Amino acid sequence: MYNESKYQKLRGYVWRKKGVKQNRGIVRALHQTGGLVAKRFTFIDVRYNPTYHTACWSFVDGKHRITVGGKFYSALTSAAQANAKHVDQAYRSLVRHECAHGKWTDDLELVTKSVKKAGIPFQLLNIFEDIRIEHLAREDKSGYDDQGKFGWDNWVEFPSKLTKAIEWLQWLCHREASSFKTLTSAEHGAEFIGHGQTNCTANYKAVASGKKGRFVCTRKAVRHYYERIINTDNTLDLLPILRDWCELFGIDYPKGTPRVSDEINGKTEDGEAGPSQDTGRGHGNSGNDRSTGRSTQAPEPTSYDPNVGESALTQFETRGLGEFQEKYPSNPDEGQVKRIYNRLKQITKSGGIDRDQLGTSGTRLHLPEVIAQSDRFARRLTEVSGKRTITVIVDCSGSMSSSWCSGGGQEFVLALQQLHCRGILDIRLWLSGGKKAFRVPLTRTSAKDICRISPNYGCESFKQTIARPECQKDIADSSILLAWTDGCIGDGDVDHLAIKRKGVDVLGAAPLDEYYLSKPEYSNRYRNNIIHHFGKGWVGNADQLARNIAHHALSRR
Repeated sequence: MYNESKYQKLRGYVWRKKGVKQNRGIVRALHQTGGLVAKRFTFIDVRYNPTYHTACWSFVDGKHRITVGGKFYSALTSAAQANAKHVDQAYRSLVRHECAHGKWTDDLELVTKSVKKAGIPFQLLNIFEDIRIEHLAREDKSGYDDQGKFGWDNWVEFPSKLTKAIEWLQWLCHREASSFKTLTSAEHGAEFIGHGQTNCTANYKAVASGKKGRFVCTRKAVRHYYERIINTDNTLDLLPILRDWCELFGIDYPKGTPRVSDEINGKTEDGEAGPSQDTGRGHGNSGNDRSTGRSTQAPEPTSYDPNVGESALTQFETRGLGEFQEKYPSNPDEGQVKRIYNRLKQITKSGGIDRDQLGTSGTRLHLPEVIAQSDRFARRLTEVSGKRTITVIVDCSGSMSSSWCSGGGQEFVLALQQLHCRGILDIRLWLSGGKKAFRVPLTRTSAKDICRISPNYGCESFKQTIARPECQKDIADSSILLAWTDGCIGDGDVDHLAIKRKGVDVLGAAPLDEYYLSKPEYSNRYRNNIIHHFGKGWVGNADQLARNIAHHALSRR
């Protein structure tokens, strides 16, 4: 851990960088220039908190307040920790980054309100703003900051296998891509193993006129947004870029190894005050900051209370809270709900073989009679009705947003609710995403609340959700475990064989709208994901998936 004596040396350095010409330190430079939200010769309050994991900048009562955390030391590589000089350099860059916020970040109260109104997570703004201010610091010609690159690549290890567009953007941020001759040079060292293409929307400006609707390379699109960010004049100008980004890639969060993130104005990803203001610890979002190149671990899932009311569903409800979410249709297709309902209610009729009725016609062969060349070789199928228990886990990560709105996702869940409330099936419905999980009390949840669900939680949490004792109990009571997901699960493989050994069928269902179904590369990729994680499953629209699920349930002995 960093200690108080080392901090005192750091504080002296950042106030007055000693050298041949007695140059001023970066904190003194901010003191003399003031920044966007203050006048010249603004007082600077630099604090040290030994239990704080990162750093934070805020502007309070007319002064800049910078908090330096003693546990930032643990975010460095083992080689950097063994070198005292590298530790000092990393801490200096950390303070320099916070001073850059003080110099170029706008009034956060106005920015926070604008982001919250637009329905965009504050965490994404933090990532975009970090890219912008560090570029300005590297390119500064006014004499305020002439130290060039921050050097995060020297002391902080960043994951090199990336699965999402936001992670590729963070790689460019970590590598300080604008300091390279070309952005493609900065991409070396990382491998993009996520979707190689993404659908071009009307707001994507990188594609030439006449190619609207074409597929473009994800990495190329990210480079385009990086260039737009570094050419932005102020923080508020990032909002239209953020909207375009969310429309193209969805609202998604980075995932992977535990990392560290700074705070702007002590705000968490939703723009509310973070816990560090009171506890001295960094906030718990899974974002990535330029001060370290890492992001914090997301908060541990809250324990499940089976007696909780429908109000707990609000953690997965975001529709209607911002103008971005309002762009998506929220009215379900009642006809599709009815079709899915009619198909799934057939699951109550489980196929049973009447072993006493053998003859020349039937649905199954009786092997001993076949070997004996008897005329009584066929088993006849009878229908045995009964209430079935099914556990359904719905993926609420950002990649499921389009399928929820246009692929029949909300209609499927509404049909499940009707089947449960009418006593036809016993549905145990779980929502999973962003390291959160919640079992929906279907009898106490209205259809309106279900329509308000908007999948925008960054990482998939299937493995963690299934591992919960409450979910394990539901699975043990069920005859089928159904996973409603695209199969792009990043928190670990699902051990479907262990579940099947307990006598539970494991099925995967990947909903796609008509556009993606017409692209074999997408449907094949999702089908492979489903088979890998769940052993058996299907890809299609909600109607097709409901038909396949019902047919599978009826065909089981």
